[in-house]
Amino acid sequence: MRLPDPRRSTVLTIGMGEYFDDSLPDLPTVLAGAEALGKALTRPCIGAFPAESSTLLLNPSLAKLERELRGLEDFEDTVVLFYSGHGLIDPRGELYLAVPDTDSSRVQTTALPYDLVRQTMSRCRAKNRIVILDCCFSGRAIPGIMAAGSDDVFAAQASLRGVYVITATSPTAAAMAPVDARFT
Repeated sequence: MRLPDPRRSTVLTIGMGEYFDDSLPDLPTVLAGAEALGKALTRPCIGAFPAESSTLLLNPSLAKLERELRGLEDFEDTVVLFYSGHGLIDPRGELYLAVPDTDSSRVQTTALPYDLVRQTMSRCRAKNRIVILDCCFSGRAIPGIMAAGSDDVFAAQASLRGVYVITATSPTAAAMAPVDARFT
C-alpha cells in the first residue's frame, strides 16, 4: 500500500458541534474529535496529508461547507472527507448533514443533502475518495444498503468505484456523542 501523493491530495475535516435549533443538542465531543483527527492526518511525522492543502472546518455555514466541497474536485490522488455532527433524515428517508443553523423542521432547505456529497465525490478526479461519516443514520450514505438490507453491506459498497464510505452507524441507528467523553 502506498501513501497519498501530498501534492495532489487533501483532507477536509468537518466538525459540527454547535446548533441554534433547540431540538438539536450541541455536541462538544464532535468538535474535539474533528480537531484531533484533522491534526493527526496533517501531522508531519504520522499524517499523510499536507497541512497547507487540508482544511479543518468547525461549525461552518451551509454556504461555506458547499464551497469547500466543490474544492475537493480539483485533487487528483486522494481525497478524504470527514463529517461529524447531527445526521438527519427527511420525510423521504434521505440523509442530510446538519450545520449550525439547520432548522430540524426544514431539513431539506437548511441542511446539506448527502446526495450533494455523493455528486461531488463522483465528479472528483482523485483516484481514491474516502468519506467518513460520524453521525446518526450514516449508513444511508451507502447506495443500495436500504434496499439490500444490513447483511449486504459489502455488496452495496461494491457498486462504488474508487469511493470508500465508512459510517458510524447503520441506516436506522443513532450515533453516540457522550457529553462526558473526550471524543465521539
